[in-house]
Formats: sequence, structure tokens, C-alpha cells
Amino acid sequence: MIFWIIVIALLGLGLCAVLIPLTKLNEVSGNSADYDREVYKAQLAELDRDVLSGALSESEAQASRTEIARRLLIADRSSNEIEMQKRPTQSGRAIIIATAILIPAVALGFYGLHGRPELPGQPFASRELAPQQTAQPGNIGTMVQRLSRQLEANPENLEGWILLARSLLALGQHQKALPAFEKALGLDAGNIQLRSSYGEALFLAAGQVVTPAARAAFQAVLEKTPKEPRARYYLALADSQAGKFKEAHAAFKSIVADAPAGAPYLPTIIAQTNRMAEKIGAPVLPPSFTKTTPALTPETAQNQQSANTRPAPSRGPTAEDMRAAAKMSSSDRNQMIEGMVKRLADRLIDQPNDLKGWMRLANAYRVLGKPAKQMKALEKAKELAPKNIEILLLYGRTLRAAAGNRQTSKSIAAMRRVLDLDPTNLEALVLVGRAEVNQGQINAGKTLMKKALDQLPPGTAERKKIQNEINSLSKQ
Repeated sequence: MIFWIIVIALLGLGLCAVLIPLTKLNEVSGNSADYDREVYKAQLAELDRDVLSGALSESEAQASRTEIARRLLIADRSSNEIEMQKRPTQSGRAIIIATAILIPAVALGFYGLHGRPELPGQPFASRELAPQQTAQPGNIGTMVQRLSRQLEANPENLEGWILLARSLLALGQHQKALPAFEKALGLDAGNIQLRSSYGEALFLAAGQVVTPAARAAFQAVLEKTPKEPRARYYLALADSQAGKFKEAHAAFKSIVADAPAGAPYLPTIIAQTNRMAEKIGAPVLPPSFTKTTPALTPETAQNQQSANTRPAPSRGPTAEDMRAAAKMSSSDRNQMIEGMVKRLADRLIDQPNDLKGWMRLANAYRVLGKPAKQMKALEKAKELAPKNIEILLLYGRTLRAAAGNRQTSKSIAAMRRVLDLDPTNLEALVLVGRAEVNQGQINAGKTLMKKALDQLPPGTAERKKIQNEINSLSKQ
């Protein structure tokens, strides 16, 4: 009898522990997830301001953005789950009543059938422990998919589009980030920082080449904020990539002159300034500027930040290599870099399916000014990833550069393939449009170029150029 009294008492305590929280679900008011979400949004905004002011470099801010984006998505999910819990339902009360009846009945019935109260207790040390179940935290990729679904239901959510764009950028999915940036700009066209980030995304999506669309985005930024360092850097880089070394040197030098003391981006700009100076025979900046400048070019540094081209730590130059290179003459430094590139090329002979390795090698040959070798590396990368738009675009640019900035049958074929994969790609629309015109297909060419025109911001030089081409075709 005493045994059953204890059993009933324990059942009563267990029911209280289960039922009391259930009865209070509807009394929940507010939750910490909402507060967390606001804090994370404020942190993202603060990062943008720090980058704009020069307190942080984009590479330093990117890692923080990734973590903040992950936390913000988790907070958003928690908030939605709590909101669902706060909704009162009639079935909830029925469940509480049924629980109060069924738990004791089932427990007592089961114990009556299978219980052995006469057996002594089993020592804890001799019990067979069940394996522990550990929860697998949701990764940022899963949360990005969830945010995408939410934005389909609420496409006017500006902060959601910005968060999605930056999250995709942080994941290295540069091409997928572009539509998200474009949606955000459609909701806030005057957001200069957002447009600058969009330009940078275009640069990354194009294999680290400043495309006409990226140039247009940065020019739009400078129309509003003429001293914005990121836009000035990429426009100077565009001149460098186009072979306009004098203009690039002057642009980089002006950024150095305007940079605040200790600006984190200063070493990168100084390295580019001196690189252009060597090409045009101008004096380099004095040693006091370059004593901490990395020997690697900004393109190589950007490779290390990009998820698609990040080299393995054991394969790249060490800190000692970089310090040694900084003290070398231009010819010795180039020789050292060429040695590292040769080691990479030799490794790829043994590991021919390393796509990232081939892209690194192609980029290295581009920096060294060896287009024929760059072409071979890109062709290998293209074979390994025939549907990779970034590789196809870079392959087409390399073909045109080797032909004196003229289109070839191979470069046109590459751009047509890009349009097959992405019918809205701006660069491919313009180039295939021009190719159609040259082949006498005027209407087809105009149609493609009008699609490109719709993607360019109003008032930019690139838009005016495309519009003039279309206007000239109308007269034919």
C-alpha cells in the first residue's frame, strides 16, 4: 500500500511539472530573439559605417558580417517559433486535459503489466547508458534558404534582401548574391554603401575583373560621395586592368594622399601605386611607406579572401616569404613570385582535377602578364567546370585581351554559353548583342542590348554608351 501511495504522489508531482508550463504558454509576452535581432542589425550597420570611414577594411568586415548574419538568421527563426507558441488554440486546452488523464492511466497500466516492484534497485554504475544525442546546429546555408523563402512571401523587406546578399557573398556564392543586391537597390536606390557593395559583388562574380556594370555602380557612388575609397580603388583597378597604367597610377596615388593615417586599406593601395609606378617608370613611394606593405598584389590577397580561389595554407607564401619579398628589387621579387607560381603549376600536373588550383594559376599568370599561360589554365578550369559562369566570363575576357580587345569566335561562343546559363548576364548581353549586329542580325542585337540597358543605373557613362549604340542601330 505504501508503494502505491508513493507512486501516486510522484505522478502528481510529474503532472505539475508538465502541465503548469503548458497552461502559461499564452502568457508569454515578448522574447529576447526580437531584441537580439535589433542588436545584430545595428551591428551590421555599424560595420558598414566603419568600412566607409576606413576604420575597417572590407576583408576584416566580411568575417564579422558572416557571423552576424548567422546569428541574425537564428534570431529570426527563434522569433517566428516563439510567435507560433504564443498563439492560443482551443486544441491546446484539450491537450492539457487529455495529458492529465492519459499520462497516469498509461503509466500505471504499463507498470501493472511489466513492472517488477519486488526487484532491488540497479546500481547506477552497472546501467547501460544510451548514446547521447547531440543537436546539429543549422548551418548558414540552410538559413539562407529559409530567408529566401521568407522574401518570396515578403519581397518588400529591404533589410532581408541586404542580409541575403551579404550572406551569399560571405558564402562565396557571388553570382547568386547579385539578384539579392539588385532587389535591395530596387527598394533603396539611393543607398550609396549598398551600391558600392553591389559593385564589389559584380567584381567578385566576374572573377575579380571590374566589368562595365561594376564600373557603372562605382561611378554612381562617386557622383554622390566623390571621396569614397572603395569605389575609387576599383575604378583605378579598372584602369590598371585595361592597360591604362598612367591613369591608374594617378588614381591610386590620390587615394593614398587622401587616406587617413593608419587606414587599414593603405598598404594595399600603396602596393598598387608602386606596381603602376614600376610599369610607367615613375618614382615609387619612399621606404617609410612600404616597410609593412605585403609583397603579394591585391589581386592575390583577394584570392585568399574568396571562397572559390582560397589557397591552402600550406601552399601559399609564408610571412617570411612576404617580408623577404618586400626587401627585394622588382626583378628579384618577380623571380620569387614566378618560382612560387611554378611550384603551383608542377603540383597541378599531379593533381589535375584541382579546380581552385587552376583558377589560382590562371590569376597568377594574369598578374605576371603571361596571357598564353593564363589561357591554358583557364581552359583546364573550363573543362572541369563547364557550367561555371565566372570561369566562362574570365575565359572570354582573356581571349579578347589576347586579340587586342577584339571579339573572336571562341570568345563569342563563350558569351553565348553564358547567356544559355544566365539570360540576364549584362556582360554577355552586350557582347553577344554586338556580335549579332556585326553578323547582320540588327534586330537580334538591339534586343539583347536593350536588355543590358535596363540593368544599368540611369545617368551613368556606361548606360549612355549603350544607349548611343542602340540609337545608332535604329538609324541603319
